[in-house]
Amino acid sequence: MVAKVRQRAFKILLPTDKERELFTENVGPCTGVGGTDGNGTGFLCHFDWPCSTRGVREIASVLE
Repeated sequence: MVAKVRQRAFKILLPTDKERELFTENVGPCTGVGGTDGNGTGFLCHFDWPCSTRGVREIASVLE
């Protein structure tokens, strides 16, 4: 299953989630950032200043 990440949003997938892939589109002038902790937890951000940057602290706390 695929989880869609909308503009100005982010999504964190945990190893227990049904979704196994993250997807976004129309990044264009925005910034897309994604990654994993190597243990099955991943994230994808579709930054569109300044709204979605507010989620960075939450993302970092889950990946610690």
